[in-house]
Amino acid sequence: MRLTSSLATAGIALGLVGALATGATASAPAPSADAKASTSPAGATAMPTTGKVMHFGYDGAGNTYQSPTLDLSDPKAKDPANYLPKKLVDSARAAEAAKTGKTAAAQPNGTAALLCTLYVGGLRDWNLGDLQGTTNQDCSGSFRVQHTNGQFAWNNGGWARITGSIVGPSTTGQHNDTIFMVWCNHPAGYGRKSYRLEARGYATASDGTPVNGYLQYGGSSTWTCL
Repeated sequence: MRLTSSLATAGIALGLVGALATGATASAPAPSADAKASTSPAGATAMPTTGKVMHFGYDGAGNTYQSPTLDLSDPKAKDPANYLPKKLVDSARAAEAAKTGKTAAAQPNGTAALLCTLYVGGLRDWNLGDLQGTTNQDCSGSFRVQHTNGQFAWNNGGWARITGSIVGPSTTGQHNDTIFMVWCNHPAGYGRKSYRLEARGYATASDGTPVNGYLQYGGSSTWTCL
């Protein structure tokens, strides 16, 4: 079945889902009830220039923070310093600089902050019959591991999720780009619909504290299946 954009008039039904990650080289994909996840070479995806972004973090002292979901059209949206406590942002950046050798020493293990930024763009067609969306997550500071989860939704008189949560691969690295896919595999009949990818970001701080950013969504696109 061929996937087309908003000019088509047939319908879609959505079936098997999956995740494909780039830059997640540190560990095997996490299990999911809905899909298998796999990795591809780093650099296969690029940061979106349109869509949504959200920042979340941990100050190393038991407190977590997150920004609102922000639109990438806002010039201020990409900088977490505009939305999270300055001390947290400065601590996470200093710890990351120390890890990369740009400064002499980091704060003691477990006391530095953790900072993550999660980008979600719009959807695109893939393999002539599927929808594909990407999450890009950058984490810095004092953390053990990070990953993202994705979930597809459509607007059928109101936004509703059409897949369960798809667990993306984990990495100990700073960058984690994950491609989430949903296959179109039923006859036409549902009419033209708008779809979007929803996402959560997850990280584990170096002291074992789980930190996550709340569900957000990327830009919506209108698709049909033929």
